[in-house]
Amino acid sequence: MVGKVAIFGIGGVGSVMARALVAAPEIREISIFAGNAARLQAEAMDLRIAAEGAGNEQVIIRAEVLDLFDHDRTATRLAALRPDVLVNAATMRSWFAIASALPHPVWRSLYGASRFGPWLPINLAPAVRFMQASSAACPDAATINVAFPDGVNPVLHRMGLTPTLGAGNSEIIHAVMRISTAEMLGVPVAEVDAELIGHHFHLANLDYDSAWADRAFWYRLLHKGQDVTEALNACGFQAVLRRNCPHKSPVPAAVSAARNVRRLLGADAGRRVHCAAPGGIGGGIEVVFDAGRPISVLPDGVTAAQRDAVLTAAMQGEGIDAILPGGLIRMGEAEAEAMRVQLGYDMPVLNPSEAEASGRELLARFDRFVAAAAA
Repeated sequence: MVGKVAIFGIGGVGSVMARALVAAPEIREISIFAGNAARLQAEAMDLRIAAEGAGNEQVIIRAEVLDLFDHDRTATRLAALRPDVLVNAATMRSWFAIASALPHPVWRSLYGASRFGPWLPINLAPAVRFMQASSAACPDAATINVAFPDGVNPVLHRMGLTPTLGAGNSEIIHAVMRISTAEMLGVPVAEVDAELIGHHFHLANLDYDSAWADRAFWYRLLHKGQDVTEALNACGFQAVLRRNCPHKSPVPAAVSAARNVRRLLGADAGRRVHCAAPGGIGGGIEVVFDAGRPISVLPDGVTAAQRDAVLTAAMQGEGIDAILPGGLIRMGEAEAEAMRVQLGYDMPVLNPSEAEASGRELLARFDRFVAAAAA
């Protein structure tokens, strides 16, 4: 089927994703929304040039300045445009900007103690607004949240605002698993498949033993349907995966989001694939797409309890102890204490209805920390 796509946020991930979509024949209209008017118009022209260069002159590119926190206007515009798939790539501040604001040793010390969980409001606040507007204006449309979906999507699910799926995170590990397996076997990637139960934690910690031992992900490697996991592990697969897996580029998350847009419009129907946070699940699992919607499936020999144990351990490794009814997030004690001591940010339990205010407070405290470090 052909469809219309709306994308919120045109930073590194959103812009690369849009460029990937303009060449797809099933996309007939792309609407991009952001707060920076000059950048928005420049991006729109880049997309039109990319579409012309791909020979897809029929695709319509729309660009509009829009504040995602303005619920009424956002819902009104979405109701008028009626997209088939909506994508949130917006955050209150990009993770790259945060991580690069401090000297590397200072940042490593802060992040090593705080982990990712206590920073959740920066991604959660725009995602809540995105899902509220989408649910009000386009209740039948499919939705993708790209902003830390393994942590944000289960919170949204507990709030009754479940995105259809996420993108990036363990999907990046899955892609590199297939590529690395093909490299080691000397065969085309098309002959290789991988089954994976994984999480953003594993991507962030792939260079450390915690991803392989303390809070390990589950995987199986297949060549033409035959299990080759043991043989490849014996030949150093883990070292190859560690070497190949990217950490800083926005491209892998962006192309996985573009691929998921196409899946929601009918691509990969009936085929088992790996997706991040489908249906509000807190991590990446195997799914089959039916009528453009993901249905979770378990790999042979793996129970739902085993899958959930992997994902819970990974979530807690991120510094999120539990997601409670209503979407309340209880942070890990050590991680919350690190944020209180280092930044003066005291938020052991985050109420998602207060995510925007919490995010603004956190960023203000972080900026003061950065200024003090530079003095």
